[in-house]
Order: sequence, then structure tokens, then C-alpha cells
Amino acid sequence: MTILDRHGTSTKACVPHGIRLHASLTDAHVLPGSVPGADTEVRERSRTTSAFAWLDHHQPPDWDKR
Repeated sequence: MTILDRHGTSTKACVPHGIRLHASLTDAHVLPGSVPGADTEVRERSRTTSAFAWLDHHQPPDWDKR
């Protein structure tokens, strides 16, 4: 499938990377690709996926504690 950001920049992605990318972008769009239903899976699973996998509980980093 193809992921579009709000500026129209696009990139092709597999389902796992599409989920992470869609979760991390504001106003992203998913366009279908060669795998039927993959775009729907990306949209649905990105709702419950942290944009930043290395952070716990969807929290931004606390830069003051570095």
C-alpha cells in the first residue's frame, strides 16, 4: 500500500511498517496496494499502535531528565 502524509508525500510500505508510519503521521491517508484488505488493516491497527515504539504509554520523551 501507499501512505500519504498531509503534504502529499507518499511512500510504499508493508503492513507492519505502514501501521507504524500511519500511527506517527498527522492526517495521513492509506491507499490500497496489491494485497487486498491491507490498507484497512493498517488504518484499524494504527489506532492502537504507539507512534514511537521505544516510548511507554504513548508519552513524549521528558527532555529535562536526560
